[in-house]
This record gives sequence, C-alpha cells and structure tokens, in this order.
Amino acid sequence: MSTGYQIDNPAETYFLTLTVVDWVDIFSRKIYRDIMLNSLAYCRAQKGLQIWGNMVMTNHVHCILRARNGNLPDILRDMKRHTASKIIKAIASDTESRSDWMLKRFEFAARKNSRDSFYQFWQHNNHAEVIKTHDLFCQKLNYIHQNPVRAGWVEKPEDWLYGSMRNYLGLPGLIEIDVSDLVKEEDVNDDISVISRKYVSEIINARVEEIFEKVDLEFKKIDRSGMLPAGVIFVGGGAELDGLVESAKKKLRLPAAIGAVKNVNVVIDKVKNPEFLTALGLVIYGSNLDGETVPVGKLKKNLSNLFTKTKGLFNKIMPK
Repeated sequence: MSTGYQIDNPAETYFLTLTVVDWVDIFSRKIYRDIMLNSLAYCRAQKGLQIWGNMVMTNHVHCILRARNGNLPDILRDMKRHTASKIIKAIASDTESRSDWMLKRFEFAARKNSRDSFYQFWQHNNHAEVIKTHDLFCQKLNYIHQNPVRAGWVEKPEDWLYGSMRNYLGLPGLIEIDVSDLVKEEDVNDDISVISRKYVSEIINARVEEIFEKVDLEFKKIDRSGMLPAGVIFVGGGAELDGLVESAKKKLRLPAAIGAVKNVNVVIDKVKNPEFLTALGLVIYGSNLDGETVPVGKLKKNLSNLFTKTKGLFNKIMPK
C-alpha cells in the first residue's frame, strides 16, 4: 500500500501540495505562515532544496521543488515534521481562540494512523506531480500564483506576500527562491528552460535607458539638457513600464511623471489609464474648438510634418 510520501524519481522536479489534515485553515494567521516559509528558506539554505515556486494558502501549501542532491523525499519528511511540531507548539502556547478545537482535530487524525504518536498535522499524501516539460512548468507556476486571486484575497498575484510571484517580478519576497537557477541552469530535467519576467524586465530597462540617453543628446544640441521646467510626462501603454519614471529622472535629470486625467468625468474608468490619454486629450481638444473648423489640406500637411519629424527622431535615437 502506498504511503503517500513516495516520489518515483527523487532527482526530478515536482509540483507538490502539502495539505493540513481535515483542511483546517491554520495558515489564516501570520504566525503559522511564517513558520512554513522559514522552514522552506532553511531547507533551501542548508539542505540543497531548490524552490521554483511557492504559495501558502489557508489550509495547504503549493510548491515546485527539486533537491540538488536527489533526496527530495527526505527533505519533505523532515520539513513536514519540523513545521508540524513548531505549529502545534505555537497553537498550544499562543492566544489561539480555536486551539482546543484544532488540537482535537489533529489528535483524532493521529489515532487513525499508526505513524503519528499523538498529533497529525499534515496529510501524508503530497500529491506529487513530476514536471518534465516547459509547458507543464508554466501551467503549474501560473496555477499556484493565481490561487490568492481566485480566492478573492488580492487583485494581483504579487499583492499576496506569501507566494513567489513577487520574486518573478523582481520585487522583494519574504524568502529567496531559485529564479536565477531557473534562467541559467540548463541541466534541470533537460526539458525545462524558463526565462523569468525579471530577466525580461532587465533587458527592457536597459533599452529604455539607451533611448533616454539618445533623447538627452538631442536636448544637448538645443541647449536644453536638464533644462525643461515642466519635465517629462509619459502617456500611452508604455508609460506603465516598471521603473520608467525613475529611469527618466536619472538619465534626463528632469522631473518626470505619468500623465493623469483631471477635472474630466468619464463613464468608463479605464479610459483614465495612461494608454488612453492621447486619445482622450484629442477628444477634449476637439470639444473645445467651439465649432471652429480646420481646413483638411492644412490638417493633412500638419499631420504629415508631425509624422515625418517623429520618424526622423526615432531613426536618430533607436539603434540600427
């Protein structure tokens, strides 16, 4: 009979779900979530555990793990024993209003299983699924990151601190994970090759800084480098790039901000997003003409000149 702890190939990468017995929502409190994350971090630092994804929910924990030394079952066994012991002690000593009920649930679960002497905290089955392809890896990683969103706790995965999405976005996480290994290590299951969003972001930021440097060169030609009192206002979809404003301030030495709508009432709030501001500005401009008309020929000429100048500017600043 399977014990539920068995993993066919300990050297492989696995998607795992560690579930509390009877689905008791123990991790609804921060103190218990911290015990879980601290244990993961310890196993990564001291036991060679690779963490490629994690998510702590109220009564279960999702992980994508691999053991560098091929001893994943041993690491899981020790980690579950440690966290169970620490959490049960915390329940007994903490001001937990449900402590009696929780401990009775864990005691009752232990009575049904000879492997547990007094309390059973974790279910024995880890629901291990081996990951051998890039597509399956991405599917599982996206699944665990969307858990708190589907639960209605947060709007975006990175807003939930007890998960790994923040690490993938280059944001500070509560624990370190192996995003860099994910990008650079080619011998992981031979079939997995994932480029993190953080890595892509670094490439984009480098190109943005190059563009700002070229723009500043144009400002220097007209003696306006660092000398635009109104600064730089960004509109359009690209205005929402992470770090754009900070990069502009640094490279252009000018005030910088993302455009915003003021004193305008719109039916759809999304219209106020930066990507729609150019179109919204044209609508507002048109509404203020008060019946004034612009000759079609003049309009075409002005637009043609604008496009020509814009194209010429981009030909100068964009690398060929």
